[in-house]
Amino acid sequence: MDINTCFETTNYYHTIAYYAHLVPVALALLLSTYALLKTRFSKLSVIFFLFTLSFSLWLLNDLILWTNQSYLSIYFFWSWIDYVNIIFFALGAYFFGVLVRGRVSIFEKILTIAVCVTAFVLTVTGNAVTDFNQPVCEVLENSVITTYKLFAEGAFVALMLFSYVAAWRASDRQKRVQTSIVLFAMLLFFGVFSSTEYIATVTDIYEINLYGLFVLPLFLIIMVFSITNLGIFQIRFLGTQLLVYTLLIMIGSQFLFLQSTTDAALNGITLVTAILFSLLLLRNTKRELEARVEIERLALDLQTANKGQETLIHIMNHQIKGYLGRARIIFHELLSGGYGVMPEKAQPPLAKGLETAADGVAYVQSILRGASAAQGTLPYDMRPIDLKPVVAEVVAEQQDAAKEQGLSLTADIEGGDYRMTGDAVELREAFKNLVTNAIKYNVPKGSIAVALRRTDEKIVLSVKDTGRGIPEEDRSRIFTTGGMGTDSLKYNPDAAGFGLAFVKGVVEHHHGRVWYESNAPEPGTTFFVEVSTGRKG
Repeated sequence: MDINTCFETTNYYHTIAYYAHLVPVALALLLSTYALLKTRFSKLSVIFFLFTLSFSLWLLNDLILWTNQSYLSIYFFWSWIDYVNIIFFALGAYFFGVLVRGRVSIFEKILTIAVCVTAFVLTVTGNAVTDFNQPVCEVLENSVITTYKLFAEGAFVALMLFSYVAAWRASDRQKRVQTSIVLFAMLLFFGVFSSTEYIATVTDIYEINLYGLFVLPLFLIIMVFSITNLGIFQIRFLGTQLLVYTLLIMIGSQFLFLQSTTDAALNGITLVTAILFSLLLLRNTKRELEARVEIERLALDLQTANKGQETLIHIMNHQIKGYLGRARIIFHELLSGGYGVMPEKAQPPLAKGLETAADGVAYVQSILRGASAAQGTLPYDMRPIDLKPVVAEVVAEQQDAAKEQGLSLTADIEGGDYRMTGDAVELREAFKNLVTNAIKYNVPKGSIAVALRRTDEKIVLSVKDTGRGIPEEDRSRIFTTGGMGTDSLKYNPDAAGFGLAFVKGVVEHHHGRVWYESNAPEPGTTFFVEVSTGRKG
């Protein structure tokens, strides 16, 4: 044997070394490269790639130390291994900080650079190693660099914990789950890596390092889960494939160092079972992805439809309402004598024109107010009000309309305190809408019963009619914008489908709720409005 070479280690440890180093290198670089290309070199993917690249360099460096017998090669690569160790710890902490907070502070950047530069100086000035123990083919490390490495690792773990705490306070639940899972993966990886390194150094049993590296596939699996399911890089199906292929490669590559027939048979059964479950997982994941894509497409279509509705409302507000308003003014001027006395025969159609224009303005206004209330853009004037006179006025105003339809309209207002904070105008319009609906959709010689009562901190208004009720097929859209019933136009030709959407929007703005009870085809429907007073009765 050449005097400049070490004694060759056993083929068993060579096999384990190749397995423990090359499999994580291939998987880590595959994952990070795909993320880099998929996101078109986004900041986060670049940092993640540099992190996996630096750790891959460490793995290849360590693999050379395990499989090479040249004194010079071992001395050279051993002298740089601690420096590379510090670099990938630094990039890991930097990646985590950018992930959870979007950036890292100037102080953190300066600290990271200072720690890495100091490690570089210690390495290139020959302070990383002190001597070479030829009998056992091991380098004697300088205690300064090993101590400094432990300090650097602790500092970068502390930076990750600092980033985690800062992000926890400022993020929502989903973001907290994401950062917690990634932090667990990083701490598991760094913790096992550092502890096995330390134990191997203290005990001189360096085989511990090899078995410690077996946690790397678990770390990569968690990172794949984080990247795919938590949407770090918005990579989906391929991430699941990588996860599956990782497991299969790990199981299959164990045939390289299994020494008994029984172990090989059991590993073969495990591999076949894993392949079957992997095919099932990939098929279900693909279906789920296709379903998500379809949901996103439908959401985009809905967004487009909403924008179209907003455009239509804008046109109605600024154009159609303006046309009808000007027509109403013209008819009013003609009837009021602004252009002289109109012929007697012309006055009835002019009056009808004025009435029609006024109804048109009210119709457009109802649609606009209903859409605004449903979208939460209706302005409110919140102040102390008393609902008792508001309800009484609505009932009194609608008595003539009810009598014209041959209906009886009654009100039962219990005694009590009905004061609250709200917009009297909008609540009045909401209550009026319920009463007018009960009139329009009632049956001849029917009745409407309005009731108001106070229970604890709640005020409850009910409007009960004797109409045909609400069919089952109409109930899902009754409070939606444009959600007319199947036979609405038969009973109310002017129905626009925005009235109950307006009621719902107003009531919910007052921290209340609106609902109904109907047993169609049995006659009768009762609408309820419940709002909070903020004071106990």
